[in-house]
Amino acid sequence: YAADFGEPDPDSGATFSGHVVPILEARCATAGCHGELAPAAGLDLTRDHARDNLIEIPSTQNPDIPLVTPGNPTNSYLMTKLTGDGFAGQRMPLGAAALSQAELDIVRLWISYGAPDD
Repeated sequence: YAADFGEPDPDSGATFSGHVVPILEARCATAGCHGELAPAAGLDLTRDHARDNLIEIPSTQNPDIPLVTPGNPTNSYLMTKLTGDGFAGQRMPLGAAALSQAELDIVRLWISYGAPDD
């Protein structure tokens, strides 16, 4: 998958629009999951809504941990859900192959750089 989404520039970090959104659209914002129509857990991860619905928003399964804590992937529930290290629920995407290490690295890098909106 990494070739499909491009590699993040280590000097500038993974971009939201160029690296993270394509992963979310392909793996998360799909019908029956986190798409626009009846998104699972009310979490719409489509291009125009994903960042606003992730940054500093409490997770429904563990409200003490934000979905994304800019600059801190360890305290970002999104990472625990994607890696399967979560404290509640199952690894995402549910019923599908896990994200590749390259995809996880892109999301982790974007969060570690402060989850910028480019």
